[in-house]
Amino acid sequence: MAVKKLALRAKPSNRAEVIRTLNLNEQVEKIGETEGWFNVRQPVSGAVGWVFSRHLETLPSVFPRGKPVKQKPRPAQQKAVPAPEPDFM
Repeated sequence: MAVKKLALRAKPSNRAEVIRTLNLNEQVEKIGETEGWFNVRQPVSGAVGWVFSRHLETLPSVFPRGKPVKQKPRPAQQKAVPAPEPDFM
């Protein structure tokens, strides 16, 4: 799973009954698919249902999708100033 929480539904519809809620990186097995929905089974519980396909990834996610990762600002780096060349006469 690539989102923080995802509803496992009884049918491939956002209006269908929610069987259970899956959390980030919970594993599911793909059983079938139809028009943007995957029919999946959660191995831990044996629950079978439908999830929207764009919320799944093949590998574990580090961060849930949809939430930008805040990065610390980099410290300003000073540019090297060339030393003045001595005047020769």
